[in-house]
This record gives sequence, C-alpha cells and structure tokens, in this order.
Amino acid sequence: MKTAVLGAVIGAGLVLLAACWQAPIRPVYAERFASEGLPSGELIVLSTPLGEGRERITVVDPTMHVMSVYHIGGETGQIELKGVRNFHWDLQMLEFNVLGLRPGEIQAELRHR
Repeated sequence: MKTAVLGAVIGAGLVLLAACWQAPIRPVYAERFASEGLPSGELIVLSTPLGEGRERITVVDPTMHVMSVYHIGGETGQIELKGVRNFHWDLQMLEFNVLGLRPGEIQAELRHR
C-alpha cells in the first residue's frame, strides 16, 4: 500500500512537472503559480496526453490541499478516477525518500563551516 501511495504522489509530481514544462511560458502566471497568487476557490487543472487519444487530467485544489487524477478514454470519452490524495501532511515533511545527502545532513555540514 505504501508503495502504491508513494508511486501515486511521485507520478502526480511528474505529471505536474511535465505539464509545466510543456506549457507555453507565460511570465505573468509563472510568478503566481503558488496558491497565494490564485483567487480563492481556484483549481489548478493540468492535461497530459497519454497517446491513442487518451488523456490524463490532474486537478489540484490548493486551498483544500487535495489533488485528483483522472484518465479519459480516447474513443469512448469515459472518465475514470485514478486517485485522490490530501497532500497537506505530505508538505509538512522535511525529507522523504531522499537520495544522496539528506537535507538535515547538508544543514549540519553548513553549520560546521
């Protein structure tokens, strides 16, 4: 179960990263992407093509700290909910699944200099 949840969080992060990377650059929005810059109640919706006419839609509610992922069938248009997650507590962690030096180790090293 932990692996599935971790995979979903990492996958969602990669979807967000890919969507931002492929989106046209809009300097006005680039500086305001954080939830503080969005009007209250605004949702962030990202669309990612999956091939064969299929599409992944990621919906993020920055106010409620919840995200959901949907797949839409190309020919049928059927909408399938793939996952929902409240990421409030995820954002409270200082480190998780970190390769190399952990943030705490880097901070301790910098304090000793």
